[in-house]
Amino acid sequence: MHLIPLNTWLHRLLPARTRPTPAPATATGSASAASTSAPATRALKPVEGLDGGFGGPAQFNSNHPEILGSLPDGKLLTLSTLSPAGKAHPGAHQGHSFNGPFRVMTSHQNRTGREAVQNLLLHNPTGQPVTVKVKAFASHTALEAPYLDGNRHVVRDANGALVKTLPVPPAEAVVEDEAGRLANGPGDAVARDILRGRSMPGMVRELVIPPGETVALSSLPHPHGTERVTQAELVSSGPVQVAELYSRGKATLPQLKRGLQASALVPRDAHHDRIPSAPGAGGSFIYRRVAGVVPASTFAARMTNDTVRRDFLLEGPGTRRFALNTNATQRLGTGLDGAAPVATRYPDSAYASHGNYGGEFQLGGTFRNTTSAPLRVSVYLDTPPEAKAGVSRSVRNAVEATVREAPDSDGTRTYLYANQTEGTVSSRPLATVVVPPGASRQVDLRMFYAANNTSPHVLRVVTAAP
Repeated sequence: MHLIPLNTWLHRLLPARTRPTPAPATATGSASAASTSAPATRALKPVEGLDGGFGGPAQFNSNHPEILGSLPDGKLLTLSTLSPAGKAHPGAHQGHSFNGPFRVMTSHQNRTGREAVQNLLLHNPTGQPVTVKVKAFASHTALEAPYLDGNRHVVRDANGALVKTLPVPPAEAVVEDEAGRLANGPGDAVARDILRGRSMPGMVRELVIPPGETVALSSLPHPHGTERVTQAELVSSGPVQVAELYSRGKATLPQLKRGLQASALVPRDAHHDRIPSAPGAGGSFIYRRVAGVVPASTFAARMTNDTVRRDFLLEGPGTRRFALNTNATQRLGTGLDGAAPVATRYPDSAYASHGNYGGEFQLGGTFRNTTSAPLRVSVYLDTPPEAKAGVSRSVRNAVEATVREAPDSDGTRTYLYANQTEGTVSSRPLATVVVPPGASRQVDLRMFYAANNTSPHVLRVVTAAP
């Protein structure tokens, strides 16, 4: 995978509708494979940065506005990457084409006073047919995947009638969930399904888009007063442009095509009319929500204390902590902003994907025992407290953990569920393995960060006698 080191994103100014120049394919702290130097252990810090960077598929990320307050014209756009040429509202279109693997992530609340329909549209701007394969597609509202606490474990319809009962995530911070049934909110349920490669019933597996034509990937009802989160893993055979168009009711494809040509952006909430802070800007930082293209949406990194081989050297009992999914103002002392930049955006939307909603995290570690006795390694997920008033960190997320005897072996895979609020120090590890003297073991963690989690978090690596 082509990785862009995390620190190359820092302080980079990304103007609207521009794409950054890719950085060299290296990773922070990595060394040449030809190096023969002795291992160099990094100095212990309270919380350290992970050794890695962003790569992988581009992402269509539509989370602005968070709240849809009205649809005065019947059909309005939240995000479009179609060409602005020939459109009635050219400022609503960002002019970006996806090609090959790409992702879609949308998250909005409907407060329009009536049911609306979320339409995801794919446009082929070329003179040749383009095939789009649907690898995974998940979409949930807060009605079918509610936010749960000890008193809310059922799903009811608009009239209050019981629809079904859902399992309430246990109070323990991390539990096994091989069946993939646990979820706390629609973003959590969507991330769980995408991690497992699931698609909702009736979703097509492949679409062929004729030259110059537009097709509907999905048209889903969005009830008033609830939230809908949608994610997709797609692969195109050629350039494809994407739009999210909301309509008051079910629309035909010709109506949707006309809507693409004529529609403006959904009105912004007056509460969210502040201009977001540009990277490196001084003063009070204003985040804003994301509406644009994230050019690299997979964060691949290693837990390491070895600056030469990028392994994790086990030298005896101890604890190391690594920051996970930091942002501009919450870096846990690492100095690293872990938000992926946004390549195309609107003037009032975020410059970076703060929180990395829908992004994939691939986190690994090769644990090498340098002692003469076996050692047990356990990797925990924690959510530290937040001192800032009005901010409450949390994580509700499915996690895939794999332990291998060698990096290229199949290993043992486990699906887990993390349900944490701020201040959680987990007693259940995501993965644990005993490493014999002179041997090494590989631990790999994978997750899609769910919409409406609040980062950052900490990976805690504990080494002890078996």
